Amino acid sequence: MLTIFASAVGGSSYAAEGSTSVVIHNSFFVLSKTELISDFKTFLKSSFIHTESTGPLVVQNTTLNAKRNAVKNSLVTIGKGGPVDFGEKNLTALYCPVGSEMEFLNFSNTITTITKEFSCKVRVTGLDYSCLPCPAGLYSLQRGQTHGTYQTPGFQCLICLFGANCSKNIIAKPKFWGFEVSKYPPVLKFTICPMGYCSPNEELDSFDYNYCQGNRSGVFLWAM
Repeated sequence: MLTIFASAVGGSSYAAEGSTSVVIHNSFFVLSKTELISDFKTFLKSSFIHTESTGPLVVQNTTLNAKRNAVKNSLVTIGKGGPVDFGEKNLTALYCPVGSEMEFLNFSNTITTITKEFSCKVRVTGLDYSCLPCPAGLYSLQRGQTHGTYQTPGFQCLICLFGANCSKNIIAKPKFWGFEVSKYPPVLKFTICPMGYCSPNEELDSFDYNYCQGNRSGVFLWAM
């Protein structure tokens, strides 16, 4: 696995104004950290692509997978950009973390420059992709996503459930166990664990809605 970090803005790829074209083919990027410490400096702004170049940006057959993301942090920013090509059928995909909706902004516009002899129209591309987690008290097991400039519809934030903690998406409270009751959209339900099956220590944090605390393994079977 290759680790790439553009220290100027804390991203994987950064093209400054005046740079040439950027071409990315058949690649897979994973964002698993919201910060990076390098040379005794802490970079809090993590992104996949940040470009201010008027040169072409070509990203074809590539996956940008954000497993974690800082709130209000853009994953892809194209400012004052030139032509952008996401490949045939928009095969390039960008995924938000579980529980976060994709916010896609398109502020591209055409600028007309006028001289004494002629005028010229220039297309300036401006795109911004960021992930917004469900507000506190709501949860989702879905991932916001886009394919090129097409945003996949259907993302929903659902009301938190009895037995769950939704301060950061959703986890099970001590002595509770969660399980899916619907796939489209994914909906959870929580039940009290049988004696001795879940965490014996209420101070021990759970990391998921169906995480075992060392006293049980396998699939929890729930009889309706």
